Amino acid sequence: ADAASIWKIVQVERSIGSDIVVTLRSESALGVLPELDSSRINPANFESVKSAYDRALNAAYRELPTSVVDQCRNAAVVFVSRWMQGVLDSDSPIEQDLGIWIKSIKNHFGEHEKLALRSALEIINKLHPRGKDNERNKMSLRNVDENDATFAIHALAFLLREIGWVI
Repeated sequence: ADAASIWKIVQVERSIGSDIVVTLRSESALGVLPELDSSRINPANFESVKSAYDRALNAAYRELPTSVVDQCRNAAVVFVSRWMQGVLDSDSPIEQDLGIWIKSIKNHFGEHEKLALRSALEIINKLHPRGKDNERNKMSLRNVDENDATFAIHALAFLLREIGWVI
């Protein structure tokens, strides 16, 4: 009880040379996603926000780049829908696609407002089709790589800072 660590043991195995190999995963979002401030998120929405946040964070540590981008897009939709619920003073979140939310933000705030927020959402939205074989072929896109996944995580972190949900 007196000891704490930001690391979790994921796997322990013995190598051919009888060495013990320990695979660790960081339990901290430090440097990946900023910490959520639960006091700034509607309590009725906190569980869905936290769940999407955790899935994106877990994907960043152990998934392929396509999965990271997918989880970032999912999280972005959850974050923006719950945030706009508060902005619009709606009783429940409106479930829409990310592209529609980008247009909704532009329409609500105006052409020259929330431009950085919309740009972060656009980045995540534009990376998503690169992970789909048919879309990638149809649009002549390159494959999603580790740098794209890192970029999507950074865009998601930027989104959280822009909507004011971080400590």
